[in-house]
Order: sequence, then structure tokens, then C-alpha cells
Amino acid sequence: MNRMWMWLAVVSMGCGGNDKDPSETGVSGDTDTDTDTDTDTDTDTDTDTVSDLDCNADYTGQTPNPGGGVGLECVTQTLACGDELFHTNTGGRTDFGYATWDHLQERASLVNGDLAGPERVYVFQGLGSGQSVAVRVESCEDMWASWILGGDLSNTCDTTPFGPGGHFDGTFRDQVREHINAAGAPVNVVFIVEGFQGQEGNYKLSVSCD
Repeated sequence: MNRMWMWLAVVSMGCGGNDKDPSETGVSGDTDTDTDTDTDTDTDTDTDTVSDLDCNADYTGQTPNPGGGVGLECVTQTLACGDELFHTNTGGRTDFGYATWDHLQERASLVNGDLAGPERVYVFQGLGSGQSVAVRVESCEDMWASWILGGDLSNTCDTTPFGPGGHFDGTFRDQVREHINAAGAPVNVVFIVEGFQGQEGNYKLSVSCD
């Protein structure tokens, strides 16, 4: 009897061990581990491609100095459809400010001194009738982005423009403006990116057209 019970016990242990082996050391366990690792890598890659803006990078070397001839002394760069610019307002001029928006009756919640910091000015030239341009500004620090509908380029830096003009929609760090030309002739649109309350930092400016 003792030998029979011992034999049954050995057989029972052997069967139980075989049942557990596939789940403990089988290929499926290794595959799950590899899949998790791959998923983490994919997630990191997707996150990196959301925005290439680097708040710690030095963008001063790739941000042009203002100045482009008569009437364009304040302009950092002209814009084109599809542009993605990584710039900083550090080193920019201070032309447009509270007085400009007071003149255009577009002060919103601004108080005198809010726009005393450095700014960058961009011009989109020749927006055709019925066409639209959208400019988006993603920034590391609080920025005040605005636009003015310009006439000929000789008055681009006029700080008391005839307008119209206004401010971008969104938050201080992610804001967008879409302008549709309803006029019969091409127009120039001026875009201004300024540090709010004197702040300086990097930003990404994207341009798309329809």
C-alpha cells in the first residue's frame, strides 16, 4: 500500500509540473514582455513628434535680426505657407505696445506696461482674395500674439496703424489667428509675437494656408 501511494504521488506531481511549464516559461510570456517594451518605445516616439519646441535650447542664432529695408525695420522675417519657425523674442525690438492697441481700440485686458518687453514682427505678403492664412504660436513663456492688416509694406512698422487689428485666440502659450481676405485685392498681414509683461523665451510659429 505504501509503495502504491508513493507511486501515485509521484505521477500526480509530474502531471502538475507539466501543466505549469507553458505558462511559466513558455514563448507567450517572453512575447508579452517584448510587446510591452515595444509599446513604451512607440509611446515615447509619438510624444516627441507632438511638438519640437525646446524651451531650453538657444534659438537666438536661428532668429534673424530685425530689419528689412525702409518700412520694414521692425520685421524679423517674412512668412510663407508651410513655415515652421523656432524663434525667440530675446533680442527683438519694442515698437508695438499698449499705445498701438489703445489707438486701434483693441486694448482688451491690457494695461500700460504689459507689452514693454521685446517683440518679433512677421509679415505675410500678398494674401489673395478669398484665401486664408492661419498662424499658430506655441510658446514656453507667456506671449501676446497679435495681428494688423497692413497696406503697402512701407508702413509695416507704423505703430499707429489704420488697422484693422486684433489679438490671437487661445491661451498665452498656445494661440492661433486665422485671417481670411475678403477684399478684392491682395493684402499684407502683420503678425506680432511679444513677451507678456516683459517675459522672454522660445516659441514655435506655424503657418498654414487655404
